[in-house]
This record gives sequence, structure tokens and C-alpha cells, in this order.
Amino acid sequence: MGKLGYYQKAVDRAKNLIKYDLMTDKLFQNIAHFYIQLQQLDSAKAYLQKINIEDIPYTEKVDYYNSLGSVYTISGKYAEALANFDKAQQISLVSFGNKNKWLGIAYAGTGKVYVEQGKFPEALAQYQQAIQSLHFYFNSPDIYQNPADLDNIASPLLLFKTLQQKAHAFRQYFELTHKKADLEAALSTYQLAFRLADRIRKSYDSDEAKLFFTNNVSPVYEEAIDAAYLLFSQTSQKEYLETAFALAEQSKAAVLAESLRALEIRQVPGISQTLLGKEKELKMNISALNIKLVETTDSVKKDIYRDRLRDNEIELAKILKEFENNKQYYQLKYDISSVKVSQMQEMLTPETALVEYFKGQKHMYIFVITSTGFEVKQLAYTPTFEQDLQVFYQELYQANPNSHYKGDAAAYRLYQQLIAPVADLLAHKKRLIIIQDKELSYLPFEALPSNAKTIRYLLHDFAVSYEYSGKILRNISKSHPVSQQLSVLAMAPFSADHPYGQALLRGDVLNPLYASLEEVQQIGGQVYTSDKATKEQFLQEAASYDVIHLATHAKADNQNPLHSFIAFYPKTDSLSSYRLYAQELYNLHLDKLKLIVLSACETSNGKLIQGEGIMSLARAFAYAGCPSIVTTLWKAEDITTADISKRVHQYLKEGKSKDEALQLAKLAYINGQTHAIRRSPVYWANFIFIGDDAPLYADYTYLWWVLSGLAAGVLAVGIWVYYKKTREQKYATRKA
Repeated sequence: MGKLGYYQKAVDRAKNLIKYDLMTDKLFQNIAHFYIQLQQLDSAKAYLQKINIEDIPYTEKVDYYNSLGSVYTISGKYAEALANFDKAQQISLVSFGNKNKWLGIAYAGTGKVYVEQGKFPEALAQYQQAIQSLHFYFNSPDIYQNPADLDNIASPLLLFKTLQQKAHAFRQYFELTHKKADLEAALSTYQLAFRLADRIRKSYDSDEAKLFFTNNVSPVYEEAIDAAYLLFSQTSQKEYLETAFALAEQSKAAVLAESLRALEIRQVPGISQTLLGKEKELKMNISALNIKLVETTDSVKKDIYRDRLRDNEIELAKILKEFENNKQYYQLKYDISSVKVSQMQEMLTPETALVEYFKGQKHMYIFVITSTGFEVKQLAYTPTFEQDLQVFYQELYQANPNSHYKGDAAAYRLYQQLIAPVADLLAHKKRLIIIQDKELSYLPFEALPSNAKTIRYLLHDFAVSYEYSGKILRNISKSHPVSQQLSVLAMAPFSADHPYGQALLRGDVLNPLYASLEEVQQIGGQVYTSDKATKEQFLQEAASYDVIHLATHAKADNQNPLHSFIAFYPKTDSLSSYRLYAQELYNLHLDKLKLIVLSACETSNGKLIQGEGIMSLARAFAYAGCPSIVTTLWKAEDITTADISKRVHQYLKEGKSKDEALQLAKLAYINGQTHAIRRSPVYWANFIFIGDDAPLYADYTYLWWVLSGLAAGVLAVGIWVYYKKTREQKYATRKA
């Protein structure tokens, strides 16, 4: 529990073990540590005082003094803190030598005290000693030096934290010295810390642990990006802007990108097919057990399921470690190459711009990449920015049916913050690829108006697609248009042959969706409706199709994203018989799939994890290997959803790219509405496109123009020949 940040639960569980009177001093130490993390210092100190310091092993004595030092540091009692860290250092040196994690903690703790006192040279010297203690072969006392390798480390996690603290101290020291060397030292130390963080995350066996670690690392990136941009401001060297972009990229969707890469590297020669089969089986077992935990209320059964879950997770961890015995697999897994601007430029057409955001506490950074250019903007937030975000969100996500939309004013101010500063760089572009960050991930940028009076939306000027990160975009192989014959699976579990009634939302689970019947019938392909559109049928056939269209209900769970689900026809009362949970999607292999259209509610909504994005159903499909997703952000109204969905497929079949097909479908919908309420973004902006925007179908319109041109040419020649013959005949008659 403690390793995943559930400190209060860890406290409660540890307290329950005290009654067994086993290793009580160790339990007291752990409880104190958890209370320190919760900033409950009195409770932490109380449990430390329960420890019999004379009777515990040296390792626990060092932990005791380090913990007490932390309590005094947070309390601002620096003399007491230094005294306790000094005791921890002396015991560590005498008992374990100068290379051990307890000594590293003590030195780093002393460094933190000096930072609090503004004594940065002394702090940096202590952090340097901590790094030496944590790395078996690094012994340089020079604070401007760092280890050249990331092997032979006593504790990778402690070394990461120490490098982070050292970099932060250098950043603060620069504010006093204004020396470029100090700022460069901060940046290089941050970069090393992130390289180590990448290795640590990849070594974790569960996505839950990876996401927790990523969430805690994410806030540090802002300091590093600030340092890189400040170095650019001082030197005008563009390499620092590229470093800032690489850091912004590192901060996004690392777990998702790693998971997609894992699908590829498991194909390297020498990986046991038996182990791959066992891995798949264990993942299926883990998903099934998690679902049982969701659906049962029996506490005895829950305990049984948890025990089985733990056993399966242990077995899975062993298999993942077994994979690493393959040298090629290991090298590919721990590859730390960063995304380069030049790589992005090679992927962009002249009419496309990539716009990536990094939302920090102090500044926002906007990175704009085109096929021939690269620019970075550092912006201060407007006074109303956070309020405008909230208003815009509420007007879209919490709108009542047929209510008047009042979000345009806030949306226009957001346009001024998010788009206007780079508008000149987007001139003459037709499409945007947007990579969002943090709360911006909930925004449909197409609904931002560029003109406050005429309410001209970004939708009118650009076909917009979204991506989780440039890492994923880089690895997408842009598919070439294929023939007009694509296999299509369309399912509408809640369809009914019934006239349209009141407006229904595709999130009101199990209600009929009258418009969905015509929707899937018009899309065509293999169509399943009502009781034929079951979860079982989907799981049997999904991997065999090029295109999947699901016109149904869905539900996002913002507390536990793995419990979000897509609904199919309920043949039984069992929830798992008709709910396709996100955690089940993670185990699917949809490599053949070129596009999925999730014509349902909230399929791109979910819990925001810093550094990773929104944990949504759409993300789960991306995890399963689907390169292109049309999805929704909030509750979708049935009739509008069906209208836009049908038009998307119509434009796709005309050879349009996926992002343009969605743009044209939205514009056609807006232009077809007579009531102003239904033209508002509430009805159409929830649809967004994520992923590879390449056309699905070949565009044969150019052949029509060629044939038309040939026909016109033949007709012109025929007319000319006829005219010439007529003239010759008239001339011959006159001569006679």
C-alpha cells in the first residue's frame, strides 16, 4: 500500500498487525514513515517514541534517526534535524561502510536542511556525498559531476530522489549566482534523473505501480523545462528548445507508449511462445479476478479473489523478468532514446502543424512543429485562465438537454491563451495534430471560437486530431489508402425499430437508443443489433475486422478507470456478461483494426493521471493496438450522435482522411440545424479523433476528373472534326 501512495490504508493495515506482537518496533517505524508522508508529524513522532532504540538492529537504528531527522526538518527545527542525520551517518559509516542506502538517505536529509536554510553550496556537497553512497563506482566529490552510468546502484529510487533534489538545489543556487554553469548543471542533473526514472518505471511489473511512479515524477519536469528555456533565452541556442521539447515529450504517456512498444518487442527471436501464452493466460486471469472484485459484495469471496490475484501477479512478474534474459528484448525494453523534432517534421505534410502543450504551475509552453519549422512559446497565465477552463468544462460536460450554451465567452478567452499566440505559425495550415497536457486533455479545441462576434470555431478552419504523445505518433506507420472493400463490424445492442422519441443520452445504461438502428444499418458491413449484439459476439469477432463501429452505451469511472465499460446486449443479469470493462480491453490484440468509432458516451473521459493523460476507454483501445479512434468526451445525445456517425463513414468512403471526415461530418451537422441550441458545441464537440489520420479508402475522385477530361477532349475533337468536314463540304459545293 505504501509503495503505491496509499499511506492512510498502509497505516491502518500496519496498526492491525500490532496486536500479534511480532516485530512491533519495525511496525512502529513503518507507521511513522507513513505518517511523515501524510505530513502528520505529531503522530509520526509518537510512534517513533514507542521504539526501543537500544534493542533494534543497526539498520533500524539508522532508519529511526533518519525518520526523526525528517520530522524535525519539516517542523523547521534544523539543529535537531542535523543532529539526528549526523547520528544516522555515523552509524551507517561504522556498520556498513560508505556505500549503502541508509548513508545516502542521511546525506540527502542533511542536504535538504541546508536548502531550507539557503546554504546551497553546503547542500550540494551533501547531495554529492549521497550520490557517491548510492552508486558503487562513482566517487567524485565535484558537485558539477554525475555518474556516467546507471548500473551498480544501491537503490535506484533513492538515487532518483537525490538527483532530483540536487538539480533543484542547483536551480535555486543559480538564482543567486546567475552563472550559466549552475543552470547547465541543474539541467543535466534533471536529465540524468529522468533517464533513471525511465528505467525504474520499466522495471515495475504492474501498470498500477508504473502509473503511480509516473504521477509522482511528472511535477519535476516543469523545473527542467524552465531551465532549458532559460538557457535558450540567455544563449539563443535552439538546441535548448529541442531539449525542452524532448522533456515535455518524456513527461507524457510513457506507460502507454511503453505498453505499445512491448507488443512489438515481444516478437524478437528467442522469446518463448510458451511463456507468451502463459503471460496472456495470467493477464486474462487477473482481469477476471478484478472484475469479480468489482461485482461481489461478499467479504469472504473478496479475500479469496485478492489472494488469487496476488498469486497471479507474482507469477506474471516472474515471466516478465524471464523475458529480460533475452538480450535483444532487454536492450529494446530499456532503450531511452528521446523524441526528436526532426523525426516529427518528417511525419508532417506541408499543410499540417503539430501543436504540443505543457501546462506547468508558473508557465505554459506551446511547441509548434511544421514540416519546415519549430517554435516554442513560454506564456504566463491570464488572470481568468483556470476559471475559464472550469466554465468551459461545466458548460459542455454538465449541460442539460435543450439548455442554452453559455460557454463561448470563456472559450474565446481560452482561444486567446491557447491558440492566438501561435496563430501566425498556423497560417495556411489545414490540419492540426494537438497533444494536450493535464486538464487541457478534457478540452475539445475545435469548440474554441477565433472570433467573439461571429463565433467562428476552430472547427471551421482546421481538421483536428489528437494524440497522447509524439512518442506514439512517431511509432504510427501511416497506412496507405486501401481498396473500397474493408471489413466493417457495426453493433447496436440497444437499437429498436421505433420512431424517435425524447432525447436520449448514450450514457443512460440499458435504455433503448432508437437512432442507433438506422445508424448501423446505413454504415453496413457485418451488422449486429439488439440481442445479437452481445459482448461474447464482439470478443469473438473484433480482431478480424478493419473497422468497428459501436453504437451503444458506455460509462466512465473517474475513481477507478479500469471499471469503465462499454455496454452490450444484456442476456443475463450478470454485469460482466454485458459490460466490457476497460481492463478487459487491455488484454485484446487488435492489430488488424484500422479504426474504431465509439459512438457512445464518455468513451474518452476518465480519471486524469499526471504524466499519462486520461485513463479512458479510448486509451484502452489504443493500448490494445488500435491506431485510430473516433471517441466522445461527454454524454452523447442519441439522434445527434447517429447523424454525425453516419456522416463520418460517408466521408471516409469518399476517400477523406479520418480527421477531415470528422470535421466535415460536424460541419454538415451544424449547417443542417435550424435551432440555435442544437448548433452549439454541446451537441457536436464531444466527438474527437485520436491517432493515425490517414484515409481508409482510396480516393477515386481524381479518376473522375481524368475520365471527365478525356471525355471532354474526345467530345472537343469530335466537334472539331465535324466542323472541319462541314466546312469542307460547303467549300466543295460553292466551287461546283
